[in-house]
Amino acid sequence: MTFDSRDCEVTAGGGVAGGRLLLFDTLPSTNRWAMANLVACGHGDVVRAVRQPDGKGRFERPWVCPANRGLAVSIVLKGLADWPATNIGRIGALAICDALATFSVVAEVKWPNDVMIGARKVAGLLAEREPSSGEVVLGIGLNVNTTSSDFESAGLAAIATSVCAAKGAAVDVSVVCSAVIGSFSIILDRIDAEGVEWFQSEWETRDFLSDAVVRVCGLNGDVSGRCC
Repeated sequence: MTFDSRDCEVTAGGGVAGGRLLLFDTLPSTNRWAMANLVACGHGDVVRAVRQPDGKGRFERPWVCPANRGLAVSIVLKGLADWPATNIGRIGALAICDALATFSVVAEVKWPNDVMIGARKVAGLLAEREPSSGEVVLGIGLNVNTTSSDFESAGLAAIATSVCAAKGAAVDVSVVCSAVIGSFSIILDRIDAEGVEWFQSEWETRDFLSDAVVRVCGLNGDVSGRCC
């Protein structure tokens, strides 16, 4: 895939930290497009697809994103080579929680890459690093107006939810997108100004797994314990 500005609507300053917002009608995967076009993208550029039919999460799991009901974006981050990709995903999760709070929706973060409303998943994140440059693409999938029928057809009715379901009313996907981008920019600015020490305490106040009994599945077997 190669970048041609005629393929999308470009909004200068519409991305993170003054980057561009590149809005496509359809992309198979915003992460795959961003990774393939890193040279043409700047720090803070946000790639958004109104419809994403082939999105993937961790372990190549599919992500449901129907047109005008789900939010699918990828944020291009450059100059952060010494940041672990997992921490960038955590920043994205916290940014989603901050953004949803502006719609009176309470969400929690679930390590390593989920956002929860109650006991159900509303968003997933996937950070991918380009090995030679260290540049990172952070993909975000957020269920905004995704319906119960969408979840049922994907076999996710028991574990997924949406902003609309939590709020009891439909929400403009573009407005939610702007809120997430704005929250992410604010967090990056605060890290630049104050360092990363404050971030852990912010995470802990919204940690879905706090004091929960969890099981970690590893190559050498499973380990269970209480998360603290």
